[in-house]
Amino acid sequence: MKKHSFYLSRYLFASVVALLLTSCAEVQRDMGLVDDPPDIQQRSGPTGNEDKPAILDPFKKYDLVMAGDECRVFQMKVPEKWFWKVRLTVVSPKENKKGRMTAELGPLSPPWSELPGCDFKKDFNLTHEGIQAVLGVGNPGEARLAFLRLCQKGSTLNVTIESQVSSTGKLMVPGEKEMKSPSWE
Repeated sequence: MKKHSFYLSRYLFASVVALLLTSCAEVQRDMGLVDDPPDIQQRSGPTGNEDKPAILDPFKKYDLVMAGDECRVFQMKVPEKWFWKVRLTVVSPKENKKGRMTAELGPLSPPWSELPGCDFKKDFNLTHEGIQAVLGVGNPGEARLAFLRLCQKGSTLNVTIESQVSSTGKLMVPGEKEMKSPSWE
C-alpha cells in the first residue's frame, strides 16, 4: 500500500508542476515577456500557390494568418452570368509593425464584367488597424475559373476571406472600365 501511495503522490506532484508551468508560460506570453514564435510558425489557413491554388467554398469563411513575404492563391469557378464578390478583412495584429498586402482577381483576359462598388485589385497598408475591401468579378461568358492572389510583405497579417456568388442577368458590359492585366498573368 505504501508503494502505491508513493507512486500516486509522485504522479500528483508531477501533474501539479506541469499545470503550473503551462500557466506560467501562458502568463508570460500574454504579458509580452516571451517573444512571439517566428512568422512561419504562425501561418494558418489554406495555403494555395500558383501551381496548385486552394479551392474556396463560397459558403465558408476563411481565417488566415499570413507570414511575412508570402503569397497565396485561391480559385473559384464562376458560372455563366454569375458574379463572385470577395470581402477581405486584413488586420495587423502587432502594434508598431507595418504590413502590406496586395489582393487581386484575375486573369482579366478574356475580360470580366466590373461590379459596382468592387475592384479587381486592392493594396492594403497597415500598422495596427484593420481594413476591409470588396473585390469582385462578373462573368458574362461561359463558366470559368477566377483566381484570388494575396501577396504580403512585412509583419504577419490576419486575413479573413468571405465569398458571395450569385446569378445575375444585369452584368455590365466588359470594357466599360479599363482593365489592366495583373502582373502575375
